[in-house]
Amino acid sequence: MPKRRAGGSGTDGEASPAPQAPAKAGRSTLGPAGTAVPGAGGIFKSAAIEVLRMDRRLMTTGEITKLALQRGFLKAQGKTPEATMASALYTDVKRKHGTSIFTR
Repeated sequence: MPKRRAGGSGTDGEASPAPQAPAKAGRSTLGPAGTAVPGAGGIFKSAAIEVLRMDRRLMTTGEITKLALQRGFLKAQGKTPEATMASALYTDVKRKHGTSIFTR
């Protein structure tokens, strides 16, 4: 009898989805005032949109992150939230080829 991979359904050859880990209290990057913007696709991008809409000026990713943290749109969990913001915005610009709402 052939061995099955752990987590497989066994009947149709497709693996079943991995169980989701329960959310830990206090481990969210979404702040109390932060709500997801429809179509924005991510907490960091949603926070960036809110900050840019409020200030209506060009900013660096460091400035956006600093203001998002101060205003409660983000709660920093890692050591480098600025790098995460920069990565999220850069990836959005690169993947959407001119249709991104962000610019470099």
